[in-house]
Amino acid sequence: MRASAYLRLAAASLLLAAGALWLLARSCAPVVAADPFEAKIYRGLAAGHNVVFPGNLDEHALRWKIADLLPTAPDLAVFGSSHGLRVGAALFGGRRLVNFSISGAALPDHLITSGILARRHLWPKVCLVFADPWLFDKDTDFGSWRARAVELARMENAVALLSTPPVPPIFSPHAASRDLSVGYLGYSLAPIAARLNDVLRDALEGVFVTDASNVSANLILPDGSILPPADRRLISAEESRDTALRQLASQRDLRRYGTFARLDTALWQQFENWLKFLQRGGTQVVLVLPPYHPAIYREILRHPDNHLVAVEARVRLLAYKLGTPLVGSYDPVRAGVGPGDFQDGDHLLEAGLRRLFALAISTLGAPATAPAR
Repeated sequence: MRASAYLRLAAASLLLAAGALWLLARSCAPVVAADPFEAKIYRGLAAGHNVVFPGNLDEHALRWKIADLLPTAPDLAVFGSSHGLRVGAALFGGRRLVNFSISGAALPDHLITSGILARRHLWPKVCLVFADPWLFDKDTDFGSWRARAVELARMENAVALLSTPPVPPIFSPHAASRDLSVGYLGYSLAPIAARLNDVLRDALEGVFVTDASNVSANLILPDGSILPPADRRLISAEESRDTALRQLASQRDLRRYGTFARLDTALWQQFENWLKFLQRGGTQVVLVLPPYHPAIYREILRHPDNHLVAVEARVRLLAYKLGTPLVGSYDPVRAGVGPGDFQDGDHLLEAGLRRLFALAISTLGAPATAPAR
């Protein structure tokens, strides 16, 4: 074959490839509305199966995709961090519960989830809101909200008006213009890149469903809660104590203990306005204070930058102000849990969660009591 023929063949191949890419780009839905890896997990859960927790899972994307696809509003919704991941329907007599907790969740993550539900007119009857102390630390922002910057901007503007004076948006003004783009992305290859990413993730790990529960892996249950591996569901009091002391001594993540530079006033107001937003939608809010292990709680408080006592006092006052029930305490004695109820320094075993929420069902529907002085 002559050189000119090779050139014509190469040119024709490039044109065909370009045409195929153009058609694919035009046919792709927006990135956030595509059918990604997390949607496959949702379909497994919606069919009533457990899903093996993938090592490459984006927890934010999963929770937001569940909010995108959920057909009806749940009776109970859980907004928490890893402290709330194990809260499931079994704790509440099998009531229809959806757990939207995200490990290390910051306030904008919760705003996005509830904003998606509100936009779809899905208002849970009850929301269990874990008042983790770092929610009020402005520096605890990992930027995951940028994937749903439009949704966050909508919610920040909505809740801003629920206080006088309004609290200005805190996070969304820092989004780049590309984060705020909506609709089709024109001739951008971003949707194609997103689709290819989904294919690669699926090929490398895949989505595995199972009806078994006694497995050696974390499981996502149909209600969205997380069940640890079978050999980690029961831990001795001695092991949890040793783990709690070791974690605290490492000093690697002080924010999890409520230790950071300062409490942010604007975040406090945005948190309060968010709760008002949920209430205006007809949702009953129940605030949850997750306890810390008794072996480390007093030691945590000794740090000069620790805010656990201040945060708890303000959350209790807020609960009384808004008339919302409150469950638990950062103080394990006040929360009614002991050393045998913990997995580590700040995560409860199932028995501990049952103890913590023992009065929650009777509390639902009851007004908050005045905080103790």
